[in-house]
Amino acid sequence: VRYANGRREQIEDPVAVETEVTLFLNGKKTISLPASADSLGEFGAGFFTASGLIQQIHSVDVRGSSVYVEAEPADPAESAESADSAGEIELPPMSCPETDTVTVTADEIRDMAAALDTDLWQETGGLHTAALYYRHTKAAVFSDIARRNAAEKAVGYMVLHGIDPKDCILASTGRQPQ
Repeated sequence: VRYANGRREQIEDPVAVETEVTLFLNGKKTISLPASADSLGEFGAGFFTASGLIQQIHSVDVRGSSVYVEAEPADPAESAESADSAGEIELPPMSCPETDTVTVTADEIRDMAAALDTDLWQETGGLHTAALYYRHTKAAVFSDIARRNAAEKAVGYMVLHGIDPKDCILASTGRQPQ
């Protein structure tokens, strides 16, 4: 039911849907968390990369809402010790590699803002979006119920396509910390 301007009307309204996604690293359950059910391969690759848990991905296999990533751990000695007694890790902070200075024009900023205003956002009003730009050209756009997940999907796309992060810009919806 929508109530606007003193009127009540019955409407149908699409909503964003999430699912419980389980990520496995080298055969071990690492974490389960809510996410939108698309681009899960990119999500798994991006989660482990952005969290600093791996050095290099060997393969990604999506089976339903489970994502299996085979990768070289960032620190093999710590990888076996990182799981708590329940077998899951705490959500680590997202890390970004240091890069050279990048110059972005006002027109590019307007283009990035437009890329974040997706049809899915217009339909649901409930998704975050991340747009990956490679050498000042839009390479991919991802949406998710969580801002971090959308960004990780973009990072995963970058990693799975062998794109150097120094040549990338990530645009994202939501709050931006200082």
